[in-house]
Formats: sequence, structure tokens, C-alpha cells
Amino acid sequence: MRRRSWLLGSAAFLFAPHSEGRAAGGPTITTASELAIAYRTRIEPFWDTGRPIEFLSTRGANIHIRGRYFPRDGATTAIVIASGRTECMLKYKELIYDLHRNGYAVFIHDLRGQGFSSRMLADPMIGHVDVFDDYVADLKTLFDNHVKPTGHNNHVLLSHSTGGCISSLYLARYKRDFACAVMASPMHAPVLPAHPFLAVPLLRLAIGTGFGAHYIPFGTPYRHQRAFSNDAGIFTHSPERWTIIYDTYAEHPTESRLGSPSNRWVLNAYLAGQKAQAQAGVIEAPILLLQAGDDTIVDNDAQNEFAKRLNAVRPNGCIVRRIEGARHEMFIESDEYRSAALGHMFAYLTERLP
Repeated sequence: MRRRSWLLGSAAFLFAPHSEGRAAGGPTITTASELAIAYRTRIEPFWDTGRPIEFLSTRGANIHIRGRYFPRDGATTAIVIASGRTECMLKYKELIYDLHRNGYAVFIHDLRGQGFSSRMLADPMIGHVDVFDDYVADLKTLFDNHVKPTGHNNHVLLSHSTGGCISSLYLARYKRDFACAVMASPMHAPVLPAHPFLAVPLLRLAIGTGFGAHYIPFGTPYRHQRAFSNDAGIFTHSPERWTIIYDTYAEHPTESRLGSPSNRWVLNAYLAGQKAQAQAGVIEAPILLLQAGDDTIVDNDAQNEFAKRLNAVRPNGCIVRRIEGARHEMFIESDEYRSAALGHMFAYLTERLP
């Protein structure tokens, strides 16, 4: 099952009902019962109001990074989303809608090699990056050239999965950019197809013999699977959100779809996770870490180690909220788990930000 989770990659999407600002009793969060109507009548029209972002990366030749900005009148805080592997920004429609109507401006970009950003290889289905520092550099360019100039008082870095690893590396290097961060299912160590003592040497061998830009063993291009099944269930309990995501991906097949990672990507992910754990103690921004209790995609023990190392230097610098029963994709989970994750996040932001 664990090897298969790597090959499947992650997927998911979103939607929500109309309401302005914060609800009197707390945050306004979309429920599954609203999705069928809200996605087409409210969330998609809202998505169309976003302002396109595009810039050339400072790392590599002719690599275009594309994203979207959702301004909010009167918002003092901008949330920047760092997404996960395989993901396209379209997946985050529901989440961005919920963030926006609770009072936040939102930025999102697609990682290089996926989504609407430039692909890295001749075969666009292979998930690939030369080094994870490329992701960090792209995020820094987004922040400096597009986020910071909008003049918000506070900036929050919100991440999922691979984005959590990227965010950890970013926060260790650029200490003053973000007032705080929220990490959902951060990839501080991927679940490898075999024990690292075996997998890492084999990956190095594959790279050394010219197969670094090839799929990992048994890797495949994107496989369309609209029906909710046991395979989908390793990511989420929610057939409603799963189905809408896949239908949305089907409407944008060229931009949204990505297959299994390359050998180099997997090795880089492992090494980046190790680096993120090692550097945790130098991070100054407070962090809320949302941990999925039934995650089979990333290693929760590595998240705990990251938090332990950070808290050893800065007590309570990383608060872990474990959501029992939740699977990896908490932002597209069933209401029980998604509402818990978003509830923790909104409470944390309300407490931390002026």
C-alpha cells in the first residue's frame, strides 16, 4: 500500500457557499452538503475573480511560474499557499474561497514541473525537480515581487505535504518574511517504497547510471480515476470532494495532470526532509502543524522529530494538532476532519495575528 501511495500521487479539489467575512460564532467553512451547488454557482465564479500571476524563475532557463492572487478589501493578512506534489492550483478552489470569505487575501502558485507552471522534462507527466532549493527560490521570488508589494501587515505561509517541506526550508533561510506558518501533513520524510537504508542507495545508483529523470520503478503517467475507491481512500474519506477534483482536472488535462515522480525527485524529497528536520531549530516563525492520524503518504514520526527539534530551541514554537482518523489530504477530507483542521488553523491565526 505504501509503495502504491507514491505511485498514485495525491489529488483533490474544492468548493463552498456564499457569505462575507467571519461568521459571528466562528469561521465560515464549506460543508459537503453544499458542494454540488456551491462549486458551480459560487466557488468557480469567485475563482474567476483572481488575478493571474506569472514570473520567470531565477533558477533555470525559461521556467515560468504561474499562480493567482485573490485580494480582499480591508484584509490586513495575506496567506501564501505552498502546495504539494502533483497538485495544480485548481485543487485549492474551495480552500481559497473559505480563506477569503473569512477575511484573508490569498496567493497561490504552482510548483515548477507541475500545474500551470513550466514542466521540467520532455515527458510532462514525470514529476521532477533538480534540487528542492529551486522550489524555495521560486517561493522567495513570489513573495518579494508579488506578495510583499501588496502591503499587507501580516503574511502567513500555509502549506500541504511537499509544500510543508519547502516551507520548512524557506523559514529556516528567510526568517522575517512570515509572521507564522500552518503546515498540513508536511512531508518531513516521504514514505519510501523501501527502508531508506535500501531505497537511498538504489536511487543514487539509478541517478548515477543515467536514470535520474526516469520514473521511479513501477511509476506511471497520470491515471484518471473518477470513481471513489480504496485507492482514493488512502488520501481522503470524502467521495464528494474527490469526484469534483477529478472532474475539474478533466476540464484542464494538460495543466492539471502529473504522473509518478522521477528517481531524482524522490531522492531529493528524502534529502530535503532530512535537511528540514536538521534545520528546524533555526526557524523563528511560530508554526501550527496539523497532523493526519491515518496518513500513509508521509511519515508522521518525522513531523514529530521536526517539532521536537524546533521546540527544544524555541519552546512551543511548533504546536502539533493531531487529527485522529484523518488521512493525508485534510483540506479535501470529510467534514469531520476538514472542519477540525480548519478550526485549529483559524483559531491559531486569530490568536497569533493582531
